[in-house]
Amino acid sequence: MIADGRAAVEDPGAAALRRYLPVLAVIAAPYAAMSSGQDPLNPLDRVAEWDVMRAALRDATARAGAEAAPLALVRLTPPTSQQLAAALSHGGPDAYRVVHFVCYGERDMLYLEDENGHESYAVAEYVANVFKPGGALVAIFDGCFSEHMARLLVEQTGIQAVIGARRKLLPANARLFAAHFYAALAGGESIRRAYRGALAVLKQQPNGQAERLEYVERDAPDAVDDPALPLPPPEGRASCPLVISGDPLLVNVPQHTGFVGRREQLSALAQDPPGEAPHLIAFHGAAGQGKSWLAAEYAGRFAWRYPSGVLWVTITGQTLAREIAAQVAQLVALPPYAPEDAVIDRLGREPALIVLDGVNRLDAAGERAALRAFLEKLGTKTQARVLLTAPDASALLTPAVASRTVAVEHLPAKAARTLALRLAVERQVEALDVDTLDDFLERTHAIPWLIDHGVALARADGLDAALEELASYRPDMPDPLALYLRRRLTLLAGEAGNPVRLLVRAQHLSDAFDRALAGMLLGGAEQVEAQLEKLLTAGLLREEDGLLAIPPEVRAQVAAFSPLNGARGDQVDGYVMRYLVQCWASAPERPLDAPLSRVEQAWLNNTRAVIRRQTRPDSTLPRAMVARLLVTAAPAYRRAGLADEFWRSAQPVRETLGEGPDYARLQIAMGEALSLLPERREEAGYLLQMTQALAGVDRNVLASASRAYGEHLLALGEIDAAEETIGAALKALLAGKSASVRVAAALAESWARALIAQRRRRAALSRYEAALAGYRQAGLIERAAAMQRDLAEALLRLGEVDRAIAVLKDALSAPCGIEPPLLRGQILVRLGLAHLVRAAHAHRLGRTAERDAAWSAAEGHLRAALPDLLTGSAGDDLAQVFHELGRLLARRGELDEATSLAERSRALYERLGDAPHLAGVLLTLGKLRIASGAPGDALPLIYRALAIANEVYAPALASSAADLIVRAHQLDARHVLTGQGAERDPVLARLEQSREVLARHQVGRQLAALESVRRALTAE
Repeated sequence: MIADGRAAVEDPGAAALRRYLPVLAVIAAPYAAMSSGQDPLNPLDRVAEWDVMRAALRDATARAGAEAAPLALVRLTPPTSQQLAAALSHGGPDAYRVVHFVCYGERDMLYLEDENGHESYAVAEYVANVFKPGGALVAIFDGCFSEHMARLLVEQTGIQAVIGARRKLLPANARLFAAHFYAALAGGESIRRAYRGALAVLKQQPNGQAERLEYVERDAPDAVDDPALPLPPPEGRASCPLVISGDPLLVNVPQHTGFVGRREQLSALAQDPPGEAPHLIAFHGAAGQGKSWLAAEYAGRFAWRYPSGVLWVTITGQTLAREIAAQVAQLVALPPYAPEDAVIDRLGREPALIVLDGVNRLDAAGERAALRAFLEKLGTKTQARVLLTAPDASALLTPAVASRTVAVEHLPAKAARTLALRLAVERQVEALDVDTLDDFLERTHAIPWLIDHGVALARADGLDAALEELASYRPDMPDPLALYLRRRLTLLAGEAGNPVRLLVRAQHLSDAFDRALAGMLLGGAEQVEAQLEKLLTAGLLREEDGLLAIPPEVRAQVAAFSPLNGARGDQVDGYVMRYLVQCWASAPERPLDAPLSRVEQAWLNNTRAVIRRQTRPDSTLPRAMVARLLVTAAPAYRRAGLADEFWRSAQPVRETLGEGPDYARLQIAMGEALSLLPERREEAGYLLQMTQALAGVDRNVLASASRAYGEHLLALGEIDAAEETIGAALKALLAGKSASVRVAAALAESWARALIAQRRRRAALSRYEAALAGYRQAGLIERAAAMQRDLAEALLRLGEVDRAIAVLKDALSAPCGIEPPLLRGQILVRLGLAHLVRAAHAHRLGRTAERDAAWSAAEGHLRAALPDLLTGSAGDDLAQVFHELGRLLARRGELDEATSLAERSRALYERLGDAPHLAGVLLTLGKLRIASGAPGDALPLIYRALAIANEVYAPALASSAADLIVRAHQLDARHVLTGQGAERDPVLARLEQSREVLARHQVGRQLAALESVRRALTAE
């Protein structure tokens, strides 16, 4: 799955779709009719339909086997006629081969969407026209088939076959058909045979709906010609399937199925262009009305408008304003401790969307003031838009920021009816039908939360019992939700097994938790699943993405019902701490700038809640237990931007520990946290030095302290001291007994990096190899792959190309197993660069066949890296790949695609602000313009490259730019002197401009050469 899928949607070549069998998914699920005041003609669920498509791709991949071509599934966002035309305008090797429509259709029209999410129809003739330029060969229309449209496609475009259903297939049938059809195509079957095989599978299913499907092809069904789709050659295929959502980077954004209603609010929000006012939008309303639901729908539906990405922050009682700022920094690929000015600058370039869900839970006045100040900067200095959800968020709005409030109240009658009926069908509550629905809706008052839980109650206890329970809920009560919750808690507490025990024991968890922890809190009771089901049905628990959460309103009621205090609370905290230590210990390491996943964020919030309680003086739990939780969670604190909070939490724990391993480990973690805070780095160094000198502490712990101190020195630029510290620590560790393989490997890795910083690459090789061996022995596969990446880079710089290639190929021996995918992409990049070095060597020796083979291998590996690089924030790697691919294709004379690749690289370097590399790409583009016979178009690019080279003091680059300016004018002059059509006066005018540029930059040699060109042009 690509995290930032916009590039691939707007430009299929960005992800090298030629390495796959590419399928374009067009899922149109407008939320409003063209007039915007009515429901769409046939509403679809955009999230559910995309889930079906992704599941079908997984099934197809499993069925097709290892020898089949990998599939690439790309979702068109937004699903507008204009975007469809743009996507299908790409021909050539990266063109989409299959276009799969899921939408409503009638009267030979497709009902797509406009940019605001409203219905927008496309007639058959228009659809046929947009298919003409591209390379699509198959069109599938699920629920929108038109025989007239199908005939136009097969007769007037390159489409070979059209498959369609006038009425939509059931999700299970749509998934089954697509899985078998795509598996057959990927395996090389013809279009007709793939269709017939998938149709036969549906015919064998009860209610398989095979009769709904129709097939239209260019020739008669019994014709001899039975084409198959062109598949990439085996040597040019990707190693894994690809799924591209079409959205920019989304961080922890929930995607809910079943959204209904809210047309007016969504339409109003859609009218606000991103990057413009209002910058702050607050969704307010009572609990249960669906504020978060609406915010998630807007974020998911309109994410494409925010190229910098979308961040969702679930606010809890633990959340700090500093933590929110850190997550915003990570959204724009900056570390969590980046200066605020750098974050503001990055957000000022492109729009981003930030959702703060439940800001009313931000308790402390100081935190609210800090967040308000941060929101003011975002609103006045950036293109970011911030959505707030809360019963009342007015305290965070400021006159300095253009803002708007959106009232989220009960659903309109029609939407409430739709929601209730849909939930009744999904949950098989047959008693809730047209005869009983009115009574049900009257008692749920069109409140989404109550409708949902009313249906759940009807499913569990019967409709009569549900209606009786709902009768007690009246909106005119001061706090009707609290009354409902109290009643449910009281009723469930009296049942066998008492499911409320879980809520009582989990009430101190400030965030979500999983079923394993629920079972532990219940003492491993056999009835865990049954009890969870009762709590979920009653609305006392909520489940999202596999996690269970106690709603804040429920937590408050549970605290009043049965508070958890003293030794009883400590006992429960002990269970929670042991569980969290296991979670953190098994979590993979991630770099500092990687945002926490939703699961990691929940673990961290619960850790913080436990730590805050267990630092009180009268806690009955061992201090060592608290220290171990802090130590294992320390990396997450640092990634969350909470280094300062970690220090404050750890300080009282350390003071109560006696000197020993736990004391030392905690002090190491404290030092590592302080190292991230510029104003406390000196203190961090002192703390880590003191830890190294502790007596009676395990040698592995002391070695870890030395490594942390060495890393601290490296960050400060004290390279020699760092190398000496780390090297001495590793030698001392290996000289004794019982050395931890993991600790030794980490020391070897740090030592290698210190040696690289000293430019002692040869000496670093053996340390990288030692780290690699250690990580493999410890079973740390990801760390081992990272070592192979770094070892190969050192080998390349030392000229040991063959050895570097061997190391990198070994790292890729299980290509789909490297996580995160970004690491796999970086390994592929280095493999491509290694082959480029090999090609250059062969070229110097005149070995043409060897050179061409190396170029071909380099292209394959660099193209293979593209989808993986698009999953992360490695903009520099991605830009380099585009540039190198462009240069490769230029050597082969493929100037158009080479220019497209170089332009992609330029856009990325512009976005990153990387001036030196930008100058290099501009020179490449200048050369390509010259090679294309347009030296005049090349000059502005080269002028800019020359200016940048001088600004960053890159004399070699500046000299190359000046030489290229001369070369452009020499070609210009040749065209004039040989009578090839160039006019003398404009050529002389450009030459005079170049003379001024070269004189301004004081480039003497090239200025003299340019003067020679001028004399040749002006000679009689």
